[in-house]
Amino acid sequence: MHLTSFAHNLEFLSHLTYWKMFLVLLSSGHVVPVPESVVLILLGYLSALGKVKIWAVLAVGIFTTVFVDLIMYTLSLSGSELAMKFSKGASHALRGRYERAEERHLFALVFFSHFIPGWRFMNPIIAGVTQMPWKKFTLYTLISALAYGPFYAFIGYIFHTRVAAVIAAIQSAQHLLFSTFIIGVVVFFIVYNTRSKEHHAKE
Repeated sequence: MHLTSFAHNLEFLSHLTYWKMFLVLLSSGHVVPVPESVVLILLGYLSALGKVKIWAVLAVGIFTTVFVDLIMYTLSLSGSELAMKFSKGASHALRGRYERAEERHLFALVFFSHFIPGWRFMNPIIAGVTQMPWKKFTLYTLISALAYGPFYAFIGYIFHTRVAAVIAAIQSAQHLLFSTFIIGVVVFFIVYNTRSKEHHAKE
């Protein structure tokens, strides 16, 4: 993150009310050109300086995560044209993983999706398209949100003396995770198709 941009973001966030904090997190990565995880880290940093309350950052972070996921999931489940448009961006292999996943694997898909850029946004849409039960999705998302929001907020809180370097390192790690995830999905799809063909051939 460029130092000028870093200073500007801090100045902006330090004057937010908790309601506006929610709106910024809600629009981060889209209307606000700063990723949600970075906003949480910066808010954690500001709480270490006494600018905002850490408990409020945690509460807003958790609530916003659950709120966004449930809205996107509900729109997708109801067949919203907007959600369907976004769902086309998800590969058939990724959808298949949700549809065929065992219970413990399904939880892992929802949980870890929050920490990988791109998948973070697609997760509730795919869950809705694949008709994941509402109670199950809500529970898994809530558990994930309880880890996701505090994880990034406490990074900013604990490493506030070198927060810019930490943000740069985390963004690099996120890009690596996303690339690894995409490769994993492609490999899974190839292996699954190969085994399916072999199985049908034996029959």
